[in-house]
Amino acid sequence: MTSTGLLIVSNIKQVGKSLRAIEKYVGKLYIHLNIPAEKCQPLPIWGHLISQLYVDHNQLSSKNISLSILVGALREQGINALQIKPVDMLFCDSHYPELCDSMLQRFKIPGQPIYLEEENNTIVGFDHQNLNESTKMYDTVVVGGTFDRIHVGHKIFLTQAVLRCCRRLVVGVTTNQMNKSKILPELILPVETRISEIRDFLTEIDASLQYEVVPINDPFGPTQTDPNMDLIVVSAETLKGGHKVNEIRAKKNLRPLEIYCIELVESSDLGGGPKERKMSSSNTRIDLLGTRLRQPEARPNLCDKPYIIGLTGGIASGKSIMCDRLLKKGAQILDCDKIAHQIYEPDQVCYQKIINHFGKDIVNKDGRIDRKKTWCSCF
Repeated sequence: MTSTGLLIVSNIKQVGKSLRAIEKYVGKLYIHLNIPAEKCQPLPIWGHLISQLYVDHNQLSSKNISLSILVGALREQGINALQIKPVDMLFCDSHYPELCDSMLQRFKIPGQPIYLEEENNTIVGFDHQNLNESTKMYDTVVVGGTFDRIHVGHKIFLTQAVLRCCRRLVVGVTTNQMNKSKILPELILPVETRISEIRDFLTEIDASLQYEVVPINDPFGPTQTDPNMDLIVVSAETLKGGHKVNEIRAKKNLRPLEIYCIELVESSDLGGGPKERKMSSSNTRIDLLGTRLRQPEARPNLCDKPYIIGLTGGIASGKSIMCDRLLKKGAQILDCDKIAHQIYEPDQVCYQKIINHFGKDIVNKDGRIDRKKTWCSCF
């Protein structure tokens, strides 16, 4: 069973080293940023740092670890704003025994904390002089997308929305009706599964907000009718869609939404196939080609081994028709006549042995064995 870990990060420069040290112990990892309460606000100032942590993890660390950075702990409620799944191991990159004790008690983590650095005590810092983007927060924020098999790009996108939200976050998730033009749409998870995964991720990183994760059958979803929305978060790829949303709202006498645009995350794996340069679910689906998507269903009424059926008969007795019917039912067909013909082709082992046995008179001008001459020699 895959273990779940919680890493308290105080030294940002050592995150890569910390992740490599613990990646062999856990399959899922939560990150808690050790930031003093008086420095946490406004939340959006941490957006760039959190995005960079996700990107660095994707590029430098094992892809086998599912990483989630806990945003809720930066709010006034602190760690009480978190509802994470059971944690098996607690790691800390600096020596903060009191903080570790409170984490052990709050999340009922068994065992003792593992300190990755015993002597070097630091606290996550931020240079406010480098703050170039808006720190404004909004009551209701909205985002939309396919969100198939949540990856780093999705986590950054959703986290930026959470950081700018005070109360209510609406997430529109496209249905199969909208996904027909996507790459490998048949491999996109059902909308119910995608909604569940998004809700789980959001609740884990910040349980203090009200989440409305809804299916949408058109590109604009609830933005066309909800008068209480304040901000829409888009990517550089969907920025035009954000402006289109405001055109529609203006026609319906709804106030326009402010737009916050984030950059696309470049993919770290562009090898092979028609992959996109950005981090995308399409790339993930391409990687799924040739893999088993689910375990075979148990069928106790069937034999463990395949049935072997011998099909014989004279000319025009219906052998070909029966083969076609069985093939449509999923059977594998082995045509003994074709196999027999293939084994005495000029490049096969039997070719020269047959000539040696029956003589060169059975060979045609094209170098192939004449079956009729061979039959005459046999019978």
